[in-house]
Amino acid sequence: MTRATSIEAIKVPPNSPEPLASIARLVKVLPPHLLIGAGTVTAPDEVDAVHAVGGQLMVSPNLDEAVVSPTFSTGGVMGQKTL
Repeated sequence: MTRATSIEAIKVPPNSPEPLASIARLVKVLPPHLLIGAGTVTAPDEVDAVHAVGGQLMVSPNLDEAVVSPTFSTGGVMGQKTL
């Protein structure tokens, strides 16, 4: 039996070339059901920047209230990086 699989989320690393432009482009060209965002997000201004270009997914190494709160208040989704 085969199972259908699909990509549900895309995380753009902040050290990639032009991460905000990449997020904006992905949001524009990919289906709206995909969660697109950034990781690693560690500060509220990073949440604001990602949200401003249409990103919804924030991946963080911890659950810092300063990052979690603005993520949820903008309708975003929080993910925590695990090893």
